[in-house]
Order: sequence, then structure tokens, then C-alpha cells
Amino acid sequence: QMALFNAHPCDLVEVIYDVVLQFYIKVLPVKVAFRYIFVLLLLAVAACSAKAPDVAMMTSAAGRDHVLAGKIWDVRAGQFLAPDKLASRLKQEDYILLGEIHDNPDHHLIQAWVLQAMADRNRRAAVVFEMIGLDQTGALELYQEKDRYDAEALDRYLEWDKSGWPDWDIYRPIFDAALLNGMRLYAGNLPTETAREMGRKD
Repeated sequence: QMALFNAHPCDLVEVIYDVVLQFYIKVLPVKVAFRYIFVLLLLAVAACSAKAPDVAMMTSAAGRDHVLAGKIWDVRAGQFLAPDKLASRLKQEDYILLGEIHDNPDHHLIQAWVLQAMADRNRRAAVVFEMIGLDQTGALELYQEKDRYDAEALDRYLEWDKSGWPDWDIYRPIFDAALLNGMRLYAGNLPTETAREMGRKD
């Protein structure tokens, strides 16, 4: 019970979805079951997409007590900005750069929320990742040849465990949000060995 109440709202939706899914599969004819399952999936996505990140959802202790934690500061206007206002503003931009501290899972959840919020406003962006080298373009495109709605096996295609980036699990929400909403993924870094060589020279 503690785990459920402390979980991200989308995690709770997923638990409920799994329980109901098993019920429909066991009780109803296959065609009827899948009709209900499709509706449940749409409801689950809607429930998750409506939730903006806040301090209560933070999983990392880093920065949790900071006065700006869970808030959005508009530098140009010199005032705080509501999440929905930010999402509406981002929809109008041609290019959006999303930064993070690489090993902070909360930053990646916020990035995933930004992608979802844009999709909710009918903006389907191309998403370019610093973590993927140009030499991995083939593997990335191979993964996307089929209709993909999550990043379940993408880490294996990219050999993420050999990449030197932090754990795949904290990055996956961004990839999931992009693929779920039909956004195309692209490599945005130098070929892996070239980037490593440059890093060694520094």
C-alpha cells in the first residue's frame, strides 16, 4: 500500500490497467476483450498525460528542498510559469533544447512530460538525442521500422550498457513518451568512438 500511494500516478494507472487486463482476457471472448482493452489503454494514456511533474513525484533527493523545486521560472518575464502555460508556449517553438543532469531521474521524467504535453497539443516533434551517436543511426532506424509504442528493447539495439551513459531505466521515460506519440527518434552526437577520442584528448 505504501508503494502504491508513493508511486508516480502513471505507475498506479499501470497497476490498475494490468489487473483489469487480466480480468478481460480470462472472462470475455477475445474480440470483445480487445475492444475493452483498447479503451482502457486510451484512458491510461490520458490519465498519465494530464499530470505535470511536481515535488511529490520526485524520486531523487538532489534538489528536493530547493526553493525552486517543482516550479518553472520564466527568465524573460521574471516570474513563475504554470506547466500548462509552458506547454502551450513550447508548442509554438521550432526548436526546443531540453537539458538535464545526466544521472538525475527526475530531470528525465520532466523531459518526458514535456514531450507528452506537446503531443497532447497535437505537436509531433522529431526528437534528437545527445546520447545516441551517428554510427548508431542504423540500429535506431531498424528499431523504428516497425510501429513501436514503447522503448522496451531499444536499449539492446543501441547497446546502451556499453555506452557509458547512466542507467537505461532513468532515460527510458523520454524514449517511451516519444514513441508512444509517434515522434521520430534521431541520433544527435558524433560517432561513439570519435566522441570518446575527443574526451580522452581533453
